[in-house]
Amino acid sequence: MKKNIKSFVLVLSALIALTCFSCASASKKDQVLDPVVIDKVERQVGGITLTTGPAYEVTMLLLRLAEYPAAVHPFYGNSNFNIAVDTWFQKFKSHKSVKLFENLTKKKNVSLDDFLSLANIMKDDLTGFTRNPEFIPYTVNGVWATEDAYAVLKAMNEFAHDTKFDKFYILHRADYISMQNGFVSVLEDGTIQKFISEMFLSGKELNMKIHTSELLAGEATFYGTGNGDAGYDYIMCYAPYVSKDYYFGVTRFLSKAVVNPFLQYVDQSKFDKLEESVNTLRVNNGVEKLKDPNDIKYLVLEDIVSLNGFVCLRENDKKEDYEYFRNEYKQLVNENFPDKVEGLLNNYLSIEPAERNFQAFMKTVEMNILLEMYETFAGRVK
Repeated sequence: MKKNIKSFVLVLSALIALTCFSCASASKKDQVLDPVVIDKVERQVGGITLTTGPAYEVTMLLLRLAEYPAAVHPFYGNSNFNIAVDTWFQKFKSHKSVKLFENLTKKKNVSLDDFLSLANIMKDDLTGFTRNPEFIPYTVNGVWATEDAYAVLKAMNEFAHDTKFDKFYILHRADYISMQNGFVSVLEDGTIQKFISEMFLSGKELNMKIHTSELLAGEATFYGTGNGDAGYDYIMCYAPYVSKDYYFGVTRFLSKAVVNPFLQYVDQSKFDKLEESVNTLRVNNGVEKLKDPNDIKYLVLEDIVSLNGFVCLRENDKKEDYEYFRNEYKQLVNENFPDKVEGLLNNYLSIEPAERNFQAFMKTVEMNILLEMYETFAGRVK
């Protein structure tokens, strides 16, 4: 009998040990997190969803408490909303989630863009991800292929619950609504959406999300991501309180989010030549070379989206704004530059939407305009 009892104890001990090992080995992906439930402030405006949810808000709150520079000094200064944020959340500065964010930003150099890219694929209730948190070009930054994305999600979820983020959100619902009103006034007639759809998406309906919040203002005014192969879904962070005076700026930023993914398909050899030309100009003018070869793509992108924005202004009878920005580009490059690019844009827009090829258009712009621009105008690249 004693032998049987001893054998039973040994078997039971082995089972317990195996169970413990299995539990310890279980993937963090299998952890069940309590949902963070809020009634999101969200509005649909002609193919664009204006939204404010926990993923971006809690990300920025944690970065703010971790004293990440771009999150510590809000663009709107001591606004009533920012005072309310500090009053509610500063007492949680030593929360373990803040410590995790401090470690990632200060010791591992994880950037604000890295965190925002992860927020792109978080579920609204902070219980999981909509896609595997790995490197997805123009959607999720590569840092999450090595850093523990699930630890970040869990930290955000716990922080939201411990700080009663849902209660704060309810109390300041009117503030979140006011942060979207300006966008509604700019986008409600649908002209910007129609232009971008015809310009870049061959007439397909625009499907975009814009996250608006004071917490994202300042250096984090804009963050855009998207994947044209995945149904033209784009997510952006944009500082709130825009007005109709921002018609041109909103056109540029929406265009930029849509164009970003297209850049990976453009002939890299052309960009290599542009990079060489720009670096030559910079060195000749006593300026440091470009630190990142990809910078040249963003120089190109700024010009493309700015100049297509001019056409949008003109087509929608914004004559005063159109002439103002057009003259700015004449001074930046030369008298003929806006005419040349506008001519290319007009030719592109004259093609039936279903037959347009934006990649081909980009190559035309590179060959006919951009080389001339960067090779002849040193001031542009200082």
